[in-house]
Amino acid sequence: MIKRKLLVPAAAISIILSLAGCTGGDNKDQSLQGNNSVHPVSNPNEDSSTQTITNYDFESVKKITVTKLLNKTQENPEAPMEYTDQESIEMFVQTIHSAVPIPGILNVSNANYDILIESAKKKYAFQLWINEEIEQAMIMDMRDTHTGYTLTKEATAELKKKVLMRP
Repeated sequence: MIKRKLLVPAAAISIILSLAGCTGGDNKDQSLQGNNSVHPVSNPNEDSSTQTITNYDFESVKKITVTKLLNKTQENPEAPMEYTDQESIEMFVQTIHSAVPIPGILNVSNANYDILIESAKKKYAFQLWINEEIEQAMIMDMRDTHTGYTLTKEATAELKKKVLMRP
């Protein structure tokens, strides 16, 4: 009888403790999960919480270079494409500013192109996933390889004209 009297309170305490654990009673585990996440590499002078490719200041862009990426064992016979005319520069800038972040964890193949945007003050490096078969391309800032951005169908069509249809 004494064993039963001890068993009931012990079981009740066990149930209460397990329920407290299920409802987040121990915040230590939750806070550790947040600290284990990998943060994107960024320039220490920039506020990474507000700096995304959609609000980069591409002021005084003088040149955009697009290089086709091939298998690492092959040589690239194509010369990089360079754009210095204002119309092309504006198209690239508008394309990047209209990009929409892709939620979740990226699991992508190798990019098709590297894009280097050179302004008077900074250089920006991106990778671009685009080909004839897709309707919407993807772009990624090389300083934040954890975030991909979908480009609109219209922006993808414009990029295809510039990048895929070389003169």
